[in-house]
Amino acid sequence: MAALVGIPLLLLVTFDLAAVQKNAQHFIWLFSYDYINTPQGRPWPPELDYRLALVVFASLFSVAALLVAWRRLQTVAMAALALTAVCFTYFLLDVYMKRVSDHWSQKPLMATYYKERRSPDERLAAWQMYWRGENFYTQNEIYEGPKEKRTIFLGDRNAEDLKDFLKRSPGKRVFFVVERTRFDSLRGLLPEPARPSLRIVDDRNNKFYLAAAQL
Repeated sequence: MAALVGIPLLLLVTFDLAAVQKNAQHFIWLFSYDYINTPQGRPWPPELDYRLALVVFASLFSVAALLVAWRRLQTVAMAALALTAVCFTYFLLDVYMKRVSDHWSQKPLMATYYKERRSPDERLAAWQMYWRGENFYTQNEIYEGPKEKRTIFLGDRNAEDLKDFLKRSPGKRVFFVVERTRFDSLRGLLPEPARPSLRIVDDRNNKFYLAAAQL
């Protein structure tokens, strides 16, 4: 009965996860909060396709579950279920999450910032970012201190506050972490002489850019 009920349900779930390439994003929710602002979710990196792997693991689970129905094979079947579960967990943790995190985490961008900056005077500004990874991976460096020294710009007057910060940083190089869709708007907030200097430093993430400009 477990096989008769469980296998069709497993196939239904597998079809839902593997029918569309981006549906693999549901596994992110097992590990991390995923900020979604559209019904379709965030853009899925086209180079990440896990449909075949999901079908293979579902098939292994189904065969092992089916073999449980034969009493003489139950020991082997239970061992096969456990082994498949361990392998699937390894796949999610050491393959899936490692590759997906480049697109859902700001950690690689923050690492590039600390590698590229010449001194702490080259500040990192986070404009219209609600993901909180930018706080975590900088150990709250962008938020601590008096308001006029903070470099995270959200909510009311975010554009005005960013402009005020840029005016207080003449001659300095400033780094920015920003969503890709807001990059052109960011350029428009820079002092006009600095706008041509805005360049992308790290574009490995399909949602955010790490950029820099010379003020």
